[in-house]
Amino acid sequence: MKKAKLYDIDGIKLIYKKITTNNAFCMLPCFTTGAISENDENCGITHFLEHMLGKQTKNKNAEEMAQEIQKYFPNYNAFTSFEKMSLYCSASTKLLEKGFEIFSDIVLNSVFNEEKVKTESKVIEQEIVRYEGENESVAYDNILTMFLDYPFAKNTVLGKRENVLSYTNNDIDKRYKRLLCKENFIISFAGNVPLRQVKKLVKKYFSSIPSIPENKINEISLTPSGLSDIKIINKDVERCNVILGYNFNVDKYNLKEVLYNRILNTYLNSFHGELWNNLREEKGLVYSFYVNNSRIRDVNIKNFFFETYSKNIKECIHCYSNVLHNLYENGLPREKFDDIIQNIKYGQDKWIESPNEAKAYLSDYLFNEIFLSQKEFGQIIDSLEYNEFNKDIKEKMLFTGNTNLCIVGKVDEKDIPTKEELIELFKKTK
Repeated sequence: MKKAKLYDIDGIKLIYKKITTNNAFCMLPCFTTGAISENDENCGITHFLEHMLGKQTKNKNAEEMAQEIQKYFPNYNAFTSFEKMSLYCSASTKLLEKGFEIFSDIVLNSVFNEEKVKTESKVIEQEIVRYEGENESVAYDNILTMFLDYPFAKNTVLGKRENVLSYTNNDIDKRYKRLLCKENFIISFAGNVPLRQVKKLVKKYFSSIPSIPENKINEISLTPSGLSDIKIINKDVERCNVILGYNFNVDKYNLKEVLYNRILNTYLNSFHGELWNNLREEKGLVYSFYVNNSRIRDVNIKNFFFETYSKNIKECIHCYSNVLHNLYENGLPREKFDDIIQNIKYGQDKWIESPNEAKAYLSDYLFNEIFLSQKEFGQIIDSLEYNEFNKDIKEKMLFTGNTNLCIVGKVDEKDIPTKEELIELFKKTK
């Protein structure tokens, strides 16, 4: 983890990291809100805005803008999540000022043509159709929404088809003006460029973004729903995509806890580990599986994902429950803990600097607000303790909240646990 720093330039937040391994830069101007602030009436509007940014500005028509982006930044892209909506480009430092010029024009001066909006709605409709066919993505979005007690939780980042097809250029412009203020904006930058030069360009090109404190919409409190439930999305596919998730309590500002959680996930995912052997080597229940985390603000979810036939689902869930209970009762074997610590150290030694790290720094700021140097990271790794790890996972990462199950595919209900059985399986004691 290389060190990045946060600066304030006339109210514009800048994350900066100098990288000297090549003469390139990466820049992400970012609106620090996304679908998190939407509801049933305007779901998908931020993602639609992302599609429209870069098509036309007050200074350049659609053809001129397309030609300029293609000429200088052919890898220009943008993305939207629940948390943020960001533009992105990387290029030679020779094009640095051109990058600031183009991005500031997009951020400050975008206009939305009615005909272009109608055309883009058809594109997004197709994106929604494609998404609906990606069963793993559908399962992940649904397991997330099952945990959140908030209006947007009913919808995806893409929104509903009927909404997308009904949006007008005025709707897009209204959302644009709602987001466009210093309070909702940050730039993440990494590259072989001195800080003084980057600060000067930020001030020159972005300082005219208005400051409208009442427009700040990224401070939204989210709470877990507090219920255990099962959701089945029936699809005519033979193999089901299954996610079982439960809340856990890692403090994102406590780096030791964050790393203990990483050690736990590494163990659960390990090749020829206990879960692997139970699910695959001994019983042949799945081809692959993985355990990972989802988080929106302070809501942490530990996910167990696998693909299998309906008839195997209950046994897979029992296997996972047994492995977690074994960890809860007996802890992680000492030799496994030491091996994983060593692997984390090896992984850090292989870290290669790249301008694309700007993406990672942006995520660190929005989600952790902590930046570490290599030395600081090494010191934290060296301070990790085996007994403390087992204590922490027992108290904070195993059987710590409600458990939800989402299944996408052709399911026979006799093949899945009931809600009561699910709760019993993931209690602290069986």
